[in-house]
Amino acid sequence: MFVNYLTTLGYTEKTIEHHRLNLLKIKKYTRGYPTQQKLLQLVASYRKRYSTSHVNNMIKTIRRFFGEYLGRKDMISLIRYPRHSSTLPKYTPLPTVEDLRKVFNYLQSPLDRALFLFYATTGLRRSEVLKLKKSDILWKDRAVIPAQYRITKKTGITFFNHETEAWLRYYLSGSDDSELLFNVTGKHFQKLWRRIKRDTGVEVTPQVLRKWFAVEMRKRGVPDSFIDIFQGRMPRSVLAQYYTPIGVRELKEVYDKAGLEIGVPLPDINAHAPYTIGGQNAEDKAQGQTDDENDQGKRLRVP
Repeated sequence: MFVNYLTTLGYTEKTIEHHRLNLLKIKKYTRGYPTQQKLLQLVASYRKRYSTSHVNNMIKTIRRFFGEYLGRKDMISLIRYPRHSSTLPKYTPLPTVEDLRKVFNYLQSPLDRALFLFYATTGLRRSEVLKLKKSDILWKDRAVIPAQYRITKKTGITFFNHETEAWLRYYLSGSDDSELLFNVTGKHFQKLWRRIKRDTGVEVTPQVLRKWFAVEMRKRGVPDSFIDIFQGRMPRSVLAQYYTPIGVRELKEVYDKAGLEIGVPLPDINAHAPYTIGGQNAEDKAQGQTDDENDQGKRLRVP
């Protein structure tokens, strides 16, 4: 089966599901009898109705299924990806350090504060952070070294600063025994960013914080090649050179020299954080007083 084929190639569940759904759309459009002409018409209709990313995703499924899986190169020979637009990308204002302090002070729970700082100071993708395990953290170097390499996204080696370390340790002192670093429900995660924008007026998301990290590190003199390693944009052949204790220390020196700080207050290291389950305090969960009351046990599915 095509699903098994994608699984053996190492694609994530989310990517496989996207391909499966696209195949159903192809079957419906072609009425079960796909031809090169019908596939071209399908792609043409997508170009008129959907964004470039949607068109690309459909073409990926067509090329992967007919070209790679079935070996029917003749079916895809005339199907091309859209040309890149010659227009400049849309200008996106990024939050200032003062904005990030405002967001941090707004957040109350140790989990939310640790998660927010982790995104801001590591530059990792949304899904990467949510899939991290506690064993992926090299505490003595404040390093994040994901054990899993994904075929659709490169993986890097990054770090977090002392502020994030303090809040991460504080949060973990009251977290459950899950192997995940951030054991957060999908409902809580989605509401978190909406609440921040609604109550503070600052628009931050994991994607925005990833961009902020890259710009801030560049402003502090970090070469793009190292930022690419921190954010997982380097091929494995290059990354492999740093998968040694010496390599990690070399990267850490570059990270620490940048002096990335937000300037937030640190937690009381002599106190333990409230015990949390899925993104909320255990006491609140027992009383049913939080937004995640009906979301017990439901974990966010990420690629």
